Amino acid sequence: MLWPLRKTPWALIVVICYAIAKLAGAQLAAGSIPGLIFISAGLLALILEFMRSADITVSTFKLDLAMSILALLICAVVTTCIFTLKLSFGFVDVIIWAIVLADAWLGPVNSFKTALRNITTDVGIGQPPPNEGGNQ
Repeated sequence: MLWPLRKTPWALIVVICYAIAKLAGAQLAAGSIPGLIFISAGLLALILEFMRSADITVSTFKLDLAMSILALLICAVVTTCIFTLKLSFGFVDVIIWAIVLADAWLGPVNSFKTALRNITTDVGIGQPPPNEGGNQ
């Protein structure tokens, strides 16, 4: 049942929708309904991405990293188009960029931290030595 939540690249979906809306000429002011929807969806996507990166396999990690890089590229292209076409650049644009950067940075950090925790648990690093002498 939770499979779609674990496999969906949420930040990438938000960035694609943001790119389509921005390049279509939608006004995404922070006080407008579309702007608030994008901010809310972006924050929800960041939370879901962070939760998803907690325990993943190597192949899922590689896919997650590729999706983060793709989201960064899309944001870079949209930002270039915004300044080239002289569109408005506002608070929502900054928030979307911050969410994409946080996803690209915190997701791999969280995955690496979890992997290190799993390795130390499996190997026994940091565990007290077993009581070999009986009662002490």
